[in-house]
Amino acid sequence: MIPELGQIALIIALCLAVLQASVPLYGAWRGDALAMNVAQPAAAAQCLFVAFALPVWCRHSWSMTSA
Repeated sequence: MIPELGQIALIIALCLAVLQASVPLYGAWRGDALAMNVAQPAAAAQCLFVAFALPVWCRHSWSMTSA
């Protein structure tokens, strides 16, 4: 169950990356400062999800190789 949490975290990080790429671009096109300000919190959240997923996957692969 723990490796699946890492996979879900990476899927959420991927969704945040798509959000981070598209919403500020749309905001720049429309001149919407609120939409452009989505980039920094999305990047921070994406970093947190990847930072959670990486040790989970490393721990899982370590336990699989030592078995």
